[in-house]
Amino acid sequence: MDADGPPVLLLNRTDSRNHAVMFRLIGMKSNKAAVGTRVRVRTGKLTQMGEVQAGSSYLSQNDLRLHFGIGTHAIVDKVEIVWPTDKKRRFRIYREILFIPWLKEKESSSVHSSRRIRCKRSNAS
Repeated sequence: MDADGPPVLLLNRTDSRNHAVMFRLIGMKSNKAAVGTRVRVRTGKLTQMGEVQAGSSYLSQNDLRLHFGIGTHAIVDKVEIVWPTDKKRRFRIYREILFIPWLKEKESSSVHSSRRIRCKRSNAS
């Protein structure tokens, strides 16, 4: 790269048969950025957990989306979201390579089981 030249954009495009799911959460009762919300994803025997964090260092910002690699699995068996207000939401995902554009914190404390949700197919990995 040349510091005196035009800007350069580097893209890592790797062909892969693996899948991923990404969540962007929006808090309604808790904070709008959903900081502190925990998501647990189960595919087959693998369980992963992620937490929305605002920053981890001085003058830094983390991505507020949660990204989970699910390998060759085409569906997610179980998703559990625990909001900072202790409200829980559970569901299953039935599509490949997903991006959940947003999930809002519900007003009620009910738990939704095996409920289909609409998802966007992701073109980016």
